[in-house]
Amino acid sequence: MAKIELAYSLELGKVLDAMEANELWLEGRLKDKRAFECIDNSCDAKITCKNMDTFADKRKVNPHFIMANRENMHSLFCEVYKEYEEKDDKREKNRMECKKNTDIGRRVCFHLERPENHRIIKHKDSIECINNEIEYKEEKKRAVERRKNSQSNYYWLNSLIWYYIRSYKENTTDKDVVEIDFGKGRKYPYPLNKLFKRINNEAETTDKDKNHYVYYGKGRVYLREDGGYDLVFSEKFNGSEKRVKCVIGKKMIEGCQYGKASKVNILNASRGKERFIYVLSSKNIDKKYDRIYLNIEKMDCIAISEIDLDEIGEI
Repeated sequence: MAKIELAYSLELGKVLDAMEANELWLEGRLKDKRAFECIDNSCDAKITCKNMDTFADKRKVNPHFIMANRENMHSLFCEVYKEYEEKDDKREKNRMECKKNTDIGRRVCFHLERPENHRIIKHKDSIECINNEIEYKEEKKRAVERRKNSQSNYYWLNSLIWYYIRSYKENTTDKDVVEIDFGKGRKYPYPLNKLFKRINNEAETTDKDKNHYVYYGKGRVYLREDGGYDLVFSEKFNGSEKRVKCVIGKKMIEGCQYGKASKVNILNASRGKERFIYVLSSKNIDKKYDRIYLNIEKMDCIAISEIDLDEIGEI
């Protein structure tokens, strides 16, 4: 069965990938993991987003789309399904022939700023859609057109981590790209192998420490007296004896507008336990306290995972 990369959300009237759907569920914008459909306008195959309604620390398998049931498969005229099948055949041939894939890799965008209307939730009434099929088909067609030639958009680092893990497993981190949108027109593309930096593999001081990278490594979460959290890494930068730390202040938590409860729950569930911690941050060497601080801008820039990249299995 061909892998389903994108699906049409009956709740939002948008075309999404599975990680986008999971992020929207975490923020309370999606409710039903079964309210998806094939994106081809000549196909009404119902699709389920498996693991959409799960937290990252509670799952071992990445959110992904599956057919809702065997009685409602893709139509004979579904071009999307045919395209997926052709891609699957091509990938299998490449694997069998052991050829190096020279195609351009996947591409996503991670936003540090959210659009002004991001909190607006417009759920669709699927019954109304069925009763007004012509208008529904036109709306779905417009949603698919908007998605064409565009990339997946993530707003929480947790979603980007799964993209990285998948790429790491497939050995395509040099091809797969993430564009970081810092707001105000500042967008910078990074191959994943340049953006993600394992702490114990990186030098303590570089000429790019003020730039933002995704630093990650083993560490633990601790509750601060002010109600915030300390993310304390057990790993140290290569050749350094300085402790590495990221501070999440109470004001940062209070200022979190999207998915605050979910993000706090993940931090609480990780307290005192060794986890892999990821932060999109700049680096600051504090000579007074002999520490290295990884400075984040908001809670969206944190992710926590139990997965050891050196031991990953099927995701």
